[in-house]
Amino acid sequence: MSGYSGCLHCGRIKYYKGSWSRGAHMIEAGVSGGRIAAYEAWWMAEHGECERERRATLTREIDAGLQAMIKMILDSTR
Repeated sequence: MSGYSGCLHCGRIKYYKGSWSRGAHMIEAGVSGGRIAAYEAWWMAEHGECERERRATLTREIDAGLQAMIKMILDSTR
């Protein structure tokens, strides 16, 4: 194995046997479907927790923004 190991969302990139991972997807030319499925399963096992944390953070940020917008709209109609 060569290159970097880690989670893209944590500021690191994974490079493995000619492949770059980005999010939950792998970009690699000429790979059979079985190898891609195996790689995606491995990726989720290695990085799934980071991905779940990232999505939870995004959800909280969106909810906070919506609450602020609702409050602003309600305050402006009074």
